[in-house]
Amino acid sequence: MSHADVIVVGAGPTGLYTAYRVAKAGYRVVVLEEHREVGVPVHCAGLVGYRSLRELDLYWDDIILNKARGARIFSPSCKTVLEVKRKSIQACVLDRERFDKKIYQKALSEGAEVVLERRAVDALVHDDSVKVLCSDRKYSAEVLVDAEGGRRKIAKRLGFKVPSKGILPAIQAEFKGVHDIEMDVVEIYLGRKWARGLFGWLIPTSETSARIGLASTGSVVHRFNHMIRFHPILKNRLNKAKITRLTTG
Repeated sequence: MSHADVIVVGAGPTGLYTAYRVAKAGYRVVVLEEHREVGVPVHCAGLVGYRSLRELDLYWDDIILNKARGARIFSPSCKTVLEVKRKSIQACVLDRERFDKKIYQKALSEGAEVVLERRAVDALVHDDSVKVLCSDRKYSAEVLVDAEGGRRKIAKRLGFKVPSKGILPAIQAEFKGVHDIEMDVVEIYLGRKWARGLFGWLIPTSETSARIGLASTGSVVHRFNHMIRFHPILKNRLNKAKITRLTTG
């Protein structure tokens, strides 16, 4: 059995940043990650607050694809538009894979151990320690940080009440060849016709490319195809666009 002061389950940005801070404070930390590579697959739209990146010292020029100053919110009928925009930068569009890898390197530089292809399947609390069980190894620590994301399997195994409501499936595609992009404005599409329970979005990554997606109840694939084909604001701007990456989660 391997021992550490702190075990972190999940090598996403939250888990890796936690490991970085814990290791920097002088504690031995082990991160358990089920995938073979940090940052892959990408699960996020990659739109992060500018101020947060600066305050956490997670701002790197080479992973910033675009900067947003505001949002344009379309009503279900698209006849009403609310625009919120400031002169200063409000959010950054990130290359999420490279962003994760940057934090990974920060954690390693402080002495954190990151174990890839090691899925945590169970956790047991005993007195003042916790044991984390993987398929081929056991780990123990005084502190466990659950940074799994939406799966939350370990939290459930430990008896925490995990709400089932409010978690929606999502789908997003990266398009190239998109027309009429306003680089510093994110677009939001409201309406049950397009996305039930949340909304659709367009996040510019360049003058001719964007991340377009939605989160919704029901079949997100069906709703996504419907939205990009028939939404009044989108359909004519995508008639020659091509999908370069598709992700769901």
